[in-house]
Amino acid sequence: PPEKGGRVCFIGNIPYGVSEEVIIDLLRRVGQVLDFRLVHDRETGRPKGYGFAEFADAEDAASAVRNLSDYELMGRKLRVDYSNENGAGDKPPANYTAPPPPMNGQGQDMMSQSSALPPLPAGADLPPDLTCPDAISKTLHTLPPPQLLDLISQMKGLVLSDPNRATELMRQAPQLAFAIFQALLLLGLIDQSLLTSVVDTTSIP
Repeated sequence: PPEKGGRVCFIGNIPYGVSEEVIIDLLRRVGQVLDFRLVHDRETGRPKGYGFAEFADAEDAASAVRNLSDYELMGRKLRVDYSNENGAGDKPPANYTAPPPPMNGQGQDMMSQSSALPPLPAGADLPPDLTCPDAISKTLHTLPPPQLLDLISQMKGLVLSDPNRATELMRQAPQLAFAIFQALLLLGLIDQSLLTSVVDTTSIP
């Protein structure tokens, strides 16, 4: 049975295409992470959709199990539990079912095969007294921090797995870039002066 007093957790149902860095960023929100290992298929080299995280102590591991179980990331709910083998092996829990691979069977390569984006949904009409940036800021202020972190994590995952697609998305929906900056500010991950310098630079002819 899983060792509930251990420092190593099993992280399952990880979406294909999500990097180790994105998962580590998420895990650091609940405790001090010493190591995270994403398990790959030995024959194909592709990720299996699960990994093992080693925390600094049992309390941090318990916090991860308590707070990140069923945490939704890119449309999938993560499974977080104590590791059966305390991280010594690559085997998931006996009752774990790996997420199905993408339809073309190419794993994370699916996203990079084509950077073409489907048509974006039409936005809602704004009240006459509200600008687009104000509407974005107002909406983000109503979201809890975990949801803001999820927004940033998903965008980071897309940038790492398919930078061309991410660039095209930002080009088609510049308001998304503003929303990402606002989320970073609300979480205290960047300083206001950085946003000002970026805006000043982009305005130079």
